[in-house]
Amino acid sequence: MSYGGGVMMTPAGPGGRIPASVLLVSPHLDDAVMSAGATIAALAAGGSQVVVCTVFAGKPQPPFSDVAADFHSRCGLGPDPVGVRRQEDFAALTVLGAKAIHLDFLDAIYRRSSAGWLCRHPLAMFGRGLPPETTLTADIIREVGLLIQNLNPAQVWTCAAIGQHVDHRITRQAVTAAAIGHPLLLWEDLPYGLGRPPPHPSVIGSPPGTGAGHLQVKLDAIGCYESQVRMEWPGTDWQQLVTGQATARHHALGAYELLWPPGSGTA
Repeated sequence: MSYGGGVMMTPAGPGGRIPASVLLVSPHLDDAVMSAGATIAALAAGGSQVVVCTVFAGKPQPPFSDVAADFHSRCGLGPDPVGVRRQEDFAALTVLGAKAIHLDFLDAIYRRSSAGWLCRHPLAMFGRGLPPETTLTADIIREVGLLIQNLNPAQVWTCAAIGQHVDHRITRQAVTAAAIGHPLLLWEDLPYGLGRPPPHPSVIGSPPGTGAGHLQVKLDAIGCYESQVRMEWPGTDWQQLVTGQATARHHALGAYELLWPPGSGTA
């Protein structure tokens, strides 16, 4: 099967078998489930060992920046915001049948630069003018590299960073460097991709055997992230939004969730 003139690639192994193990490296505590939750559910149900490692899951210490305090308020988070979010992640991945690993790097809204808070306004994390965080990136490459060495997964997946969030960009850069020698796939970042035209790389990965039932499991898992649903979709039928996106992708490209190898012509 091919799309856009390219050769169809799937996450399946030789003979169409699902990979024995997959490591998904997620920027934040919800990104992997939002973006690839149905696929995770399908892989786990098929016998794959699925591990989701979240990079920016470190617990910050107060005082918090104005940007962080506003985020906590919109999420309904109290004095231990990341502790609550970690518990949400454990619950969501249990629903999907995957294992959670949390690294201790701080989210961009909690980080500082030599000039003060890294994010000085609510959209700062999407800007290209942020100071480089070379040491942070190197530390993440080392940590993810050790994890890959210890787990030796059949495949490694991470975000394509299509929303341009600085944490997503750093994660993609770090995983790409750390996963050399391992098959690597990128996922379409949600919710950033909601309502956008699908990417059109020359090669698109489509997980085999992922059906509507797995999509429902994904919705159940997303529901575990109560703080993020409250912040992202206040007063909105988010299940309809997610289902509509998946249905549109399936109709256009034959897959509820999109995966592709780096360098295939997309972001």
